[in-house]
Amino acid sequence: MLQPHLRASRGPAVRCEAMANLPDWLWTRLRPFRQGCPDEHWLSVDSTELLHHRQRLDLRRSVLTRLIRYQDRQGRRTHVEQHILLSLDDPALALMRMRITAENWHGALQIES
Repeated sequence: MLQPHLRASRGPAVRCEAMANLPDWLWTRLRPFRQGCPDEHWLSVDSTELLHHRQRLDLRRSVLTRLIRYQDRQGRRTHVEQHILLSLDDPALALMRMRITAENWHGALQIES
């Protein structure tokens, strides 16, 4: 989120924008369910193999895209795609779309945010 402010130095004030340090309201974690019970480990860099990670920032549209592909200890591959938008016109407007694809398994998934 960009925080507009005025900065003055030996001359006229200049309007600047700087990144505001905010808590991560987009924090989300996932874990598969097996036979009605959640797995012990959440999908994370610490407990699974990270097969692919890519971030792309589209400055024209103000959209951050994150692509992550995990493989857990049971060999299940899960692909997570996130699109995150923060509005400069309305600081209270923020959107996230998340698509989760179980590539080589089927079953339930627990999502915590």
